[in-house]
Amino acid sequence: MTTITLDYDPDEVSNWPGIIPLLGSLNIDYDEDDGSASAPNGDAFQISLYPRAGCIRFDSPGEVCEAVFVILMNLPPADTKVRVLIQDDDHDEGVSMDLKDFIESLLEDE
Repeated sequence: MTTITLDYDPDEVSNWPGIIPLLGSLNIDYDEDDGSASAPNGDAFQISLYPRAGCIRFDSPGEVCEAVFVILMNLPPADTKVRVLIQDDDHDEGVSMDLKDFIESLLEDE
């Protein structure tokens, strides 16, 4: 399972990123009870929201789902530094980078 975690300062940004309305605008079905999400293209993944801790976690079976990248590309700008942590599993230290740099690297790959 591959995990992408967004880490931001909840004290500096009130209600960022407004993930539930964003999911709706992207036609991604999200079940708040169990965290399951499914995209129109058939991608199924988990979203764990921790607004008080300033953390959003996306878990995908195998490789990161395309829908997760779509969500990240459509996030509104943040007034604070947002870090992205990518891990292959819970025991992997992963790779961490600034969200802006991560999005730029995604755009370069296209």
